[in-house]
Amino acid sequence: MPTDLRTAFCLQTACADSGFVRAFFWQGLHRHAVPFAFLIRLLAPAFFRNDEEFIRYLGSDRSMEEVEEDIERFEYGNRVRSHWLRTGLRLHLDPQRVSTLARRCLARRGREGP
Repeated sequence: MPTDLRTAFCLQTACADSGFVRAFFWQGLHRHAVPFAFLIRLLAPAFFRNDEEFIRYLGSDRSMEEVEEDIERFEYGNRVRSHWLRTGLRLHLDPQRVSTLARRCLARRGREGP
């Protein structure tokens, strides 16, 4: 049985553990941000560094309570270190999508039998 979000997500999506950050990133973005993210990642790969660090940290969470706390910190960080692309155009991870992904993975983990 998976013990953390990273393991649960990788089992559910059949991605390798090494591909967790990348796969979660693309599924967690605001939908309108996806086309822009391709271009930004090519021209300024460091732009999404905060999002990727957040995903790495989130991967060790074992409950939705931990996930929600991390999402609050992520949202606070976006407000404090605002950038017109990140906050104005919302080119970052969507907290609601992240929460939904995590809930789906962690709930499935709870339904799996011994």
